[in-house]
Amino acid sequence: MAVAYDNIAIRNRARLDWDATFPHSFSCDLFLAIGNELKYPDIEGVKKEMKEPGVTYEFFFHRENRKIYTKICLSPDEQDIIIYSAHPPLKGEEL
Repeated sequence: MAVAYDNIAIRNRARLDWDATFPHSFSCDLFLAIGNELKYPDIEGVKKEMKEPGVTYEFFFHRENRKIYTKICLSPDEQDIIIYSAHPPLKGEEL
């Protein structure tokens, strides 16, 4: 099952961190990786407060044997997504 969004916005820092972590990757790979994680009903995350409307979560996923910290905001209608973070953990291994 594919996860589709009307709009995907990626913050510049998230894109730069992703590019630094996976230099041979493209931004679309980040979108696909997060989309693949979101389709699993047992994904565990922590809700965070951010200024944009919607629900913001932080969670970990693995790509190329690396643990990646991610923070995203889903719009109230769950059709738009903002990617705030996508990098190896900077503040420890727990959310």
